[in-house]
Amino acid sequence: MANIVIPGQSPVAQVGTRVWHGVTWVRQYPIVPLVVMVIVLILPAVFAPQLAPHDPLLGEMRDRLQPPFWVGEKVVGGEVQEAGSWRYPLGTDRLGRDILSRMMYGARVSLAVALISIASGAVVGTALGLIAGYYGGTWDHLIMRLVDIKLALPSILLALVLVAALGPSFGTVIIVITLLLWTRYARLVRGETLTLRSQDFISRAKVSGASTRRIVIRHIFPNVTNTIIVLATLEIGQVILLESTLSFLGAGIPLPTPAWGLMVADGRALIVTAWWVAFFPGLAIMLTVLSMNLLGDWIRDRLDPKLRNV
Repeated sequence: MANIVIPGQSPVAQVGTRVWHGVTWVRQYPIVPLVVMVIVLILPAVFAPQLAPHDPLLGEMRDRLQPPFWVGEKVVGGEVQEAGSWRYPLGTDRLGRDILSRMMYGARVSLAVALISIASGAVVGTALGLIAGYYGGTWDHLIMRLVDIKLALPSILLALVLVAALGPSFGTVIIVITLLLWTRYARLVRGETLTLRSQDFISRAKVSGASTRRIVIRHIFPNVTNTIIVLATLEIGQVILLESTLSFLGAGIPLPTPAWGLMVADGRALIVTAWWVAFFPGLAIMLTVLSMNLLGDWIRDRLDPKLRNV
């Protein structure tokens, strides 16, 4: 960013102008959400084996409930609790497992669930939305009634029923979240397709002899891609939150796999005596969801023609 100097301004005013333009530049680009995403989610997920200081599944009972490194000795329940150390930067849980290492591997689980389930939901929902919007008639009524049935059921209740039927596992979480997501893509893509199929360029394609498959794939689908990308970006944070909720309720990723929701549930009963067990994974969930929502809003503003020049 080039330095902006206005002739006749005092040095103090020039500094203020530069600071203001710097703030405007930061607001214009999602620097903070991207930095948070890289530090909290992407780097730990990709390089967890290299960055994690300890095995996330193994712990030392003699080191159980060690506080974070900055916490000194204190008396809890009449017993002197040892001071934190850099060996366990964020402390340990009730089984002596390192919180930081488990959070890094938990980021890997959250990112994998988000990417796979969103990709699956987007493919299924987009395909059904294109069919419903372009063909209409019976196909439209059938697909939209399925969407209405799903929207009439509470998402968490439906997820719990499906997990109870299939059993908690990584694959079950993917299937459940996919079934919860596809309807959003289907409704949105159907609406876009209904608008596009009445446009002049679609009529010209039909007159020129283009097949239905070619019209849908070459003319309609590229015009709904931006909408799909925006929705997928906004859904990442929601999927991570949903996966954490299911794990917290014991209906998501099974033990002993490290997952942020499981870590929060594990520290729920220790919130007074060992607050760090639940606090740090909960903080990671909050920062990730908030950052992805802010990033999704920015992408929507850039890709949506109606908001691009606002």
